[in-house]
Amino acid sequence: MRTTLDDTKDELIAKAAGVATSRKGASGPPGTTVADLLEGYYRHVAVEDIVERSEVDLYGAAMSHYRLADSRP
Repeated sequence: MRTTLDDTKDELIAKAAGVATSRKGASGPPGTTVADLLEGYYRHVAVEDIVERSEVDLYGAAMSHYRLADSRP
């Protein structure tokens, strides 16, 4: 059963994906795949752990890990 917090989490992740379309750098995944990446990245994160974060923070954390994974041998 979905709650209001689940809807809030989905909206926040959608806003974080929107940050990707306004970014200026070339690092990171293509804008068309960011939404799927963010949904997967935050799938098992408790709602309470992210609802107080901004969309920029959520996007930044995920992309930081994305860039780290890309540079690992």
